[in-house]
This record gives sequence, C-alpha cells and structure tokens, in this order.
Amino acid sequence: MGTGANVATDDIITAAKMNLKLEDYALIDDEELILGTGSDLKAKFDAAKILLTLASQFSFVVTGGHFALDTLEDDKQVRLNCRDYAQTSGDSIGFQSRPRASVSGTQTVYGGQFAPGYNDGIGGNSLVGLVADCYLKGSGGNLSGDIRAFQGQITDENSPGRIISGVSCILDAWQQLAAHTFTGGVYVLNVRAAGGATPWSGLMKLIDDGGNIADLASAVTGNPTGVIKIKVGDTEGYIPMYVGYTPA
Repeated sequence: MGTGANVATDDIITAAKMNLKLEDYALIDDEELILGTGSDLKAKFDAAKILLTLASQFSFVVTGGHFALDTLEDDKQVRLNCRDYAQTSGDSIGFQSRPRASVSGTQTVYGGQFAPGYNDGIGGNSLVGLVADCYLKGSGGNLSGDIRAFQGQITDENSPGRIISGVSCILDAWQQLAAHTFTGGVYVLNVRAAGGATPWSGLMKLIDDGGNIADLASAVTGNPTGVIKIKVGDTEGYIPMYVGYTPA
C-alpha cells in the first residue's frame, strides 16, 4: 500500500489498526481513495471529515468478530452527525439502526442496547442509561407540531395473522437489584421540578376513549378493590382501583 496506490476498504481498516493517520487519505473520485503525503495530496481531510465521507460511500463488512469503534481519550466521544441541517422539508435523521430477522428461530431482535455502568469497587455521581435532549436554541422560530423527547411506536403493515404470546407495550420497566441502600427510593417514574419559567401542565395527558384508556362520563361501581402507590413530594399516597364501572 504505497503512495499513489488505490486503497480498498480492507486497507482502510488495516491502516486504522496500524494507527496510520486518516488525514493521509484523500478522495480522488466517488469510489477510490489515494494515499499520499505533502504535495501529493489532492485534498487534505481531517479525521472526522474522512469518516463522514467514507460512511456515505462504503459499506464496512466485518467478519469473524465485532466492529469496535472506541476513542482513545476518556473525555472524547464518538459523534454522529453533530452538524446543522439546511433542508426545509422531509425528515432530518441523525442515525438509523434497522436490524431485521430473516430466518425463523428463538432469537430476540434488538434495535440497540445501552449498558453503562461502574466497575466493582468504583463509585461516582450518577448512572444514566440514555438522555434524549430536545433542544431549542434562542427565542425565534415556531413549531407547528409537537416536542417529544421519546416516541415509542408499535406498527405493522396492516396485515393481520400473527400470534404474539407475550405482552405488547410501549414501555417495559424491570429491575434486578440486590439489597443496596437506596436513600431516594426505587421508582418506575420520577418527575423532577421544572427548571425553567414554564411549569408542568400535569403528569400525563390521556385520550377519553370510553374506557380503554380513560372515560370521563362514566361512574364507578362499588367500593375500591385495590390501590396504586405513588409519592408526591415526601408524602406517600394511593390511587383507588375499582373492579367495575358503568360506561356512559
């Protein structure tokens, strides 16, 4: 792999393993790369721009192992599409992951997994699995739609026939923790005080669909038969449950 020679995708991966500088690669057309130095380079790219350019032109297929993408410094991140978008219609999407099962079996398909943690004997501040921060800069610019930090969807091609034996849900909460000391408690949902000038409008907004989710025009029947435990501030309370109600 000398100066002026065409460089294949496998050579790029090999070069990365050899810690060769990615800025020594320059594009000469839409499909080929050239390795050069100094005045031999047609254009000189920094490492980040090279990676973004390669992502739009090549498919990296790794066999015999995982494709690991790590930073060398602890205070650096792997960044994808951290840039401004100038398009005025359609969807601007930072990245996608769409695995599809192509053979029947007992497998489970995951779109993505996050598993941050602390090693044994190591302490710190907080542990956060994922942050979705919908960010509005400045005071100008109106939105005709919503702001949704998380949007969960279960969809199909409107072709019935499958049998789903388990529970289908948008949010599934589960924990497996040993007998540590949790001073603040362990909850499925924790609502913190609003940090800006706009207060919360409420805990949730539900549709009035006649009883599947909520029903405002119906009357409950009999005495409460169960409760749901909540905590407001430092005070614990219970929402009563009824075994039946009379639809409107």
